[in-house]
Amino acid sequence: MENPNPEIEVNASQASDVLDAITIEHLKRMETELEDKVTADEIFSLVRDIKDPEHPDLSLAQLRVVRREDITVHDGTGGDIVLEYTPTIPTCSVAVLIGLTLLRKLELCVSRTKHKVHVQIAEGKHVQEKQVNKQLGDKERVAAAMENPNLSKLVREGVYKTDSIPDHLLLW
Repeated sequence: MENPNPEIEVNASQASDVLDAITIEHLKRMETELEDKVTADEIFSLVRDIKDPEHPDLSLAQLRVVRREDITVHDGTGGDIVLEYTPTIPTCSVAVLIGLTLLRKLELCVSRTKHKVHVQIAEGKHVQEKQVNKQLGDKERVAAAMENPNLSKLVREGVYKTDSIPDHLLLW
């Protein structure tokens, strides 16, 4: 290395001018511009390629566990996103794992919007529908479930082995 300690000129007044130019109104406008209207089609595109835990060669869409018509987005911007899923059989042993994977994927993808995500089993489609829906609807229960390292690993694999997340929905 020819110059391990190069001289760097920092113009403090120039940096200050940039910071002074950013106003609260400017920040509010930037935040508003980030708000995207989320559609049911976009939500479906985020979850359709998640693989079924019992049939890793098949996606949840291929098995009709998730369907476009079972996704509702209320009010376009800032409303609730409701995704109802249908386990392949009424006694599906991985219904909670599927629900947690869907919930985590959607939370990661739409967290910068003002939408609240609800994932639940469609009415009458599972013998433990009420218990599973209660767990998926309770943030503390979801957090407790995600503390289980084995379950957390399965959810992460389900989320990150799917197609890429659209750029406009990424957190970073």
